[in-house]
Amino acid sequence: MEQIVKRRLVGVLVLVALSSIGLAIAAAGAIAGGEPTACETVSLSFVQKTVGLPHSTLLRDANNLEGTSGLEPSELPHAFHSECGVGLWSGAAPKSHAAIFPKARAGQAAQVGVDVWAPNAESPDVAEWEEHEFGKLTEGLVKGRFQVLLQLPGRAKALNPKGVGYSGAGLTVKASGRAHGLEAAAGCWWDVGTHRAICMFTEEAEGKPVIAHLNALAAKIVPSFLGAP
Repeated sequence: MEQIVKRRLVGVLVLVALSSIGLAIAAAGAIAGGEPTACETVSLSFVQKTVGLPHSTLLRDANNLEGTSGLEPSELPHAFHSECGVGLWSGAAPKSHAAIFPKARAGQAAQVGVDVWAPNAESPDVAEWEEHEFGKLTEGLVKGRFQVLLQLPGRAKALNPKGVGYSGAGLTVKASGRAHGLEAAAGCWWDVGTHRAICMFTEEAEGKPVIAHLNALAAKIVPSFLGAP
């Protein structure tokens, strides 16, 4: 779980492989128990309108219950985790990975990511998530933010994203290296009553209103997964 937290909070420093842009990946259906995948919480048209870029494609649509069909209940993960990555652009789609970064710095490409966690009611060990692992996750989200702030002084700042009625934590990060000129805003929210959590980030050119975009995305996407606060 700590590796997931670190990857999602530190991983916002660079755009992932948008070279797959233009190759739309169909969203998977709801998994066992009817739990929505991360991509099912996301409307591509809404993300495009919010970020202000007219084209988008799913870059990643994965969950930890893929391939578990036919397993005994005791073999199922006690929590559901799903990831969704969206690439956005205007004008011509970038033709190579190297072309992504200048396009993003010019404000013509961006990335939005969503992760969700929820109890897996079909696992007999779901209490392990609700009584122990959920608390470790939320503690890790706060700890992960603190670690990023220490590792990237001057480039990372704490962010208290709009709570939309839930507990939450976030940060903004100005990227370096090949992603220099990009800035990311990330936020995580959770509900201790339902033991569900969601993290989101948007990464765009510096000067873009990344915090406003994150808050606007969260206002719709967070309640769609966590439910009404």
